[in-house]
Amino acid sequence: MPTWFRALPAPAVLAAGAAVGVAVVWALLFVLAGSGVPRGTTVLGVDIGGLSPQQAQAKLATAIGPKAVAPLAVGVGATHVPVDPVKAGLTFDAAATVQGAGTRSLNPFSLVGSLFGGSAVQPVVVVDQTKLDASVATVAKTVDRPGREGGISFAGGRATAIEPSAGSGIDRAQAAQTLRTAFLRSTKIDLATTTLNPTVSAEEVARALDAFGRPAVSGPVRLTVTTLTFPVAPRTFAPFLSMKADQGRLVPAVNGAGLKQALSRPLAGVERPAVDAKFSLTGGSPSVVASQSGLAVPADQLAAAFLAALPKTTDRVAVVKLVEVQPKLTTAQANTLGIKEKVASFTTHYPYAAYRLQNIHRAATLIDGTVLLPGQVFSLNKIVGERTAANGFAIGFIINNGKFEKDYGGGTSQVATTTFNAAFFAGLKIVTHKAHSLYISRYPAGREATVAWPSVDLQFQNDSGHAVIVDSSFTYSSVTVTIWGTKVWNIDSVSSARYNQRAYPTVYDATAACIPSGGVDGFDIDVTRVFKHGSTVVKNEKFHTHYQPTALIFCHAKPVPTPSPTTTPSPSASAAH
Repeated sequence: MPTWFRALPAPAVLAAGAAVGVAVVWALLFVLAGSGVPRGTTVLGVDIGGLSPQQAQAKLATAIGPKAVAPLAVGVGATHVPVDPVKAGLTFDAAATVQGAGTRSLNPFSLVGSLFGGSAVQPVVVVDQTKLDASVATVAKTVDRPGREGGISFAGGRATAIEPSAGSGIDRAQAAQTLRTAFLRSTKIDLATTTLNPTVSAEEVARALDAFGRPAVSGPVRLTVTTLTFPVAPRTFAPFLSMKADQGRLVPAVNGAGLKQALSRPLAGVERPAVDAKFSLTGGSPSVVASQSGLAVPADQLAAAFLAALPKTTDRVAVVKLVEVQPKLTTAQANTLGIKEKVASFTTHYPYAAYRLQNIHRAATLIDGTVLLPGQVFSLNKIVGERTAANGFAIGFIINNGKFEKDYGGGTSQVATTTFNAAFFAGLKIVTHKAHSLYISRYPAGREATVAWPSVDLQFQNDSGHAVIVDSSFTYSSVTVTIWGTKVWNIDSVSSARYNQRAYPTVYDATAACIPSGGVDGFDIDVTRVFKHGSTVVKNEKFHTHYQPTALIFCHAKPVPTPSPTTTPSPSASAAH
């Protein structure tokens, strides 16, 4: 025994001995408790006690992870909606759950407790509130049984009360909390319902009917615009009246745009549409045709004037002033657009056919004069529209799935090809184009475009930094498209030799739908657009085209070969045949 220990008084010896004993017991408890998750710890019945954090996390991922992605059935009573928990923003965080369970503690009381059973730990769920609210809203659309909001109907030119009634549905905030709590514990989640009260009461409906509804349709309103005055009957303006709920009150409103459209015929006597500036290409160079301002009745002022007059029972007059309307493109703006010179022009030729003439001229006329401001995209389908008889097109030959067929608009691709080449040599950005599947000899190989309503389009973007105008002209055998603007690029076109050539097949077709055609070999070709400033090459752009063979088609049955007269074959020759 150390000398200093023997020198201690008796109480001190006892205290020192007790301290040593406690230390020994604490050390024993520390060893028995282990170094991992406290013994007896469970998460939704999964025992992770005594495991290292890594082992516990892996066990939870295996045991609970599948529940975190299992579809949920959420609803009320017999009506349930499938909900994907991942899309609903509910995620099980195994690592955070283990971290929350803790590890071996230095506290002796916690160490003693860990030897006699741990605690049940709640799983950590990460929630994306935006996604969860969206999922709850989706469920509500199915399970809610909305009542009826109080209001006023003006159908048939009469004011009628719409009496409110309560409905039933889910409280969305409470439903979101229920989903969070039940997640991982059940795949079928029942939500509590609540009464959905209308925001507009029956008393407010009665007030609105007397204060505005009945007076509004009690008689005509006289509309005055400058020198024009005419009555507007309730049956004319009533369809554009409404009373909208606003914090429990019904507030009257007039759809000014709709009412103006309904009054377009009488208003045409005083209104004057604005005229945009245009470009004239007479004399070989572009010039601006001046714009004109217009006069119009503002829809919002028309609505305000009617709102002021409708509650009255006498002197029901709405007065509206005309305002000057500026065109979308003024003369001053047009003069700054940079349309000053011919940028590129291209012409293609075609053999005469009545349908082809009609369709080419119609399409060329529709695209003529199209102005593209910087950044705008030209779409032939959007400008020309569907090829129909009503739109001025005739039935002609088209290519469909590698075969010639008849349909409206045959020949429109002649305009598309010509326009494509004009945009090509103008250096404008080709957004989308599709070459014909079969080679047509009157078009430049690899530098042409087909169109079909509505899926196959020719589009190019004006990326020149200046406005451009598309000008078209035609004869009985040719069509020309010219791009006017400010020249930015010098463009060269370089074509490869034809390669991967494929011989055309011969087809005999005796059906009534047969269309004969001459055979053309298929091939591939590459066309490179070379962009130059002056003579300096700045960049290249390659266009690859794959042409299928065009079958040689005879519209009759395959001829049976006529045997040529021969001598009777010898036995050996017969055996050889």
